[in-house]
This record gives sequence, structure tokens and C-alpha cells, in this order.
Amino acid sequence: MGAALLCGCGAAGDTSAPADAGCEAPADDESHAPALEEAYDPEYSTEEYFAITDNRFLSVRDHPLSTFAVDVDTASYANMRRYVNSGELPPADAIRVEELINYFHYDYPLLEENEPFSCTTEVVQCPWNEDTLLMRIGIATEPVHTEELPPQNLVFLIDVSGSMEGPDRLDLVNRAFLLLCEQLRSEDTISIITYASSDQVLLQGAGSESRDMIMYAIESLSAGGSTNSPARIETAYRIAEKYKTEDSNNRIILATDGDLNLGITSESDLKRLVESEDFADDTKDGGELGAGHQVTVLYELVPLDSPMEIESTELRYQEQPESSGSEEFCTVSIRCKEPDSNTSTQYDYPVGAAVSDEMSPSTALASAVAQAGMLLRDSPYSGNADYASVLDQLEQLEESIRSPYTDEFVELVMRMKRLDQMGDDQ
Repeated sequence: MGAALLCGCGAAGDTSAPADAGCEAPADDESHAPALEEAYDPEYSTEEYFAITDNRFLSVRDHPLSTFAVDVDTASYANMRRYVNSGELPPADAIRVEELINYFHYDYPLLEENEPFSCTTEVVQCPWNEDTLLMRIGIATEPVHTEELPPQNLVFLIDVSGSMEGPDRLDLVNRAFLLLCEQLRSEDTISIITYASSDQVLLQGAGSESRDMIMYAIESLSAGGSTNSPARIETAYRIAEKYKTEDSNNRIILATDGDLNLGITSESDLKRLVESEDFADDTKDGGELGAGHQVTVLYELVPLDSPMEIESTELRYQEQPESSGSEEFCTVSIRCKEPDSNTSTQYDYPVGAAVSDEMSPSTALASAVAQAGMLLRDSPYSGNADYASVLDQLEQLEESIRSPYTDEFVELVMRMKRLDQMGDDQ
């Protein structure tokens, strides 16, 4: 368990705000659903999203503490990619900038001795606002060596009866499985079975090359009917056995609100932000830190000498204060506890007031993703960002941070640019 706290700014920073980070079902006796590619229509959508308000700038004199939980969710990236690949820009409220940022893995250092994670920080000139600075905070645990993992043969057995209706039931299940799909490797397979009044085998043995069809199958699920399918477990075992290999890890993942409940929690629990007063409370959970975990956070900082004006309740009728002379922007404090412990340990990481002349590859990538996210949201804080500048920044990334994921993102941004231009021409 862990939570992070950003404590007070010093000389350089007076105000800050987070910028926020096809498969066809085999035609055999077990396939009772219509072929997914026949139903897949990316132009038809009944999706709705909760309104999201961009984080505003806050004076650190009024708000000296800023907290964030360490849970990482990347489902918004998959949703964005689906929209863009289907030829349309996503609704603004479908975009969570922090989820786009944390879709990518960054070049974070190995752990220090006797510490459960590493924490790196960097402050640079903000690429979309010449009057502000950008601070990146990166937290990472010991990486998972995925090359040592066996092939994963996963069967999703999903209850879609009427009682699963709701944002904290089937909607949450869909979101969780979409996250899992993002981790698919070429040697992994996924099968999907739904049950209510009867069983339906939506997919069998689908691999990573069919990720879009897997995602569509999950996103198309809806609740209705009664729970009356005694053979569902047998069907799941039969399919798991069918795609089992000599060295595979074979799992049936059951999602239901019935007697075999797996402890799925509400989305509000997963997305909960830790309040400042809860930071030192060991009974409050700020998220789980497992092997291979990374979390990246961006803060946009307004220095004292910046011409940018930020409302401050205490400063509204006072003269601008002088610099405190501190050699630190702030301190990142992280509290965490071991799985078998009831008490937490706090680790403090001061952030020096020096501003780097050049962005590191990790900050360059994170800030480019943040700009694209703000443009998709039509954020009032996007400054002079545009898709052309995002592409320029991505094309200049060093080889050390490039990957198939960044190459795909470049293609997506190019499509975003064309779609945005098409919208302007209409």
C-alpha cells in the first residue's frame, strides 16, 4: 500500500497544479454468439461519460500540500485508441490525461538499497507555456521480468445477468478486463464466455493480434436476464483445456456478483484520491504497489517571477511576497507499508530548485502525451500546444525511450491531427 504527498514549494515555485499520467469466433459447437466482426460498428455508440473538470492552478500559500494515490489505470488510452482508429476524436470526458501518461513505461532507475521503490523528479521549462515550469515525479518498483513468465491461457467467465447492471458491477468488470488486455503478449490467449439465461462463447483462443476484437467483445457486454446456466463452469474448463499447452499458465477468471464473488470493488474506490489529512493515517489505503509498478505525475508550476497571474485568497489584497530563498521546490513524501505490516514507513525526497536545460527522454515522452491529452479534452490549460508540436516532440525522442508503444502513439497523433483538421474544415 502506498500514498504520495507533495509538500510545500520553496523559492522558485509559488503556484502549482497537476497537468495530470480482429478475431473471429471459431465456428464450432461451443460458439453460440453471432460473429463479432458482423456486429462491430465503430460509428455507432451509446457510450456516456461522467464530466471531468481539469485541475486548476492553486496557490501554494493557500494549498501547500498536494496528494495523489499510486493506483495506475490506463483504460482511457485504450478507449482513445479505439475512437481514433475508428475515424473520430473521442468525447472530451472519455479522456483522462493521467491514464494516457501512465500507459507508457519510463526509464526510471533501479531501487536504492533497503527501499521498496525509486523516486525520481525533474523540473524543466514547460513546453506548452513559456510562463510556467513542468515537474515530473516518477515512482517505480522492482520490474517484472516478463520474459520469464509462461504463456497465459486466460478464460473470462462473465456474469451478464440483470443483477450485474451498474457502474460498480459489469461496467467495472469491463474496465478491469480492458486493462488486462493491454498486457497481452504474442504467446498469450484469451477466451470470453458470458452467462445469464444461457451461455454464450464470444471468443476462443484469441491472441494479441486480435486485441481490437477482444476489446470490442468486452465493451459490447450488457446486463439482462436471469442467472440460470449450470453448465457455465464446465464450458469454461472445456475451453481452457482446449488451449492448454505443456508450459502454459491456465486460469479461469470469474466475474460475478453471486456466491462466487471475487471481491470486485466500486470504481470510486479504485479512483479515490487521498485527502491531505489522510496521508499519515495507516488505515487509509492510497493504492497498491506491486512488482513492475510505475506511476508518473506531472505538475505545472508557476514561479514567483512569472507574469502569469493566479488567484490566491491570501494574496489578493497583499503585495507579491519575496522569494524564501529555499534551494528546494518541494518535498515528495511517500508512505507505504509491507503487506504483512500494520504500520507504514515514510520516505522523503526533496526536489531541488534547479531547472534542467533539456528534458530527459522520460519527461519528453510524458509531456508530449500530456499535451495530446489536453488537446483531446480541449483543456483551457493547453497553452500553445498543437498536434504538430506534439509530433515534433515525439519524433525527437531518443532511442532509449522509443518502443512499439511510442511508435503506435505517433501514428495515433497523426490521425488526431487529420481528424482535428477535418473538424475545422466542416
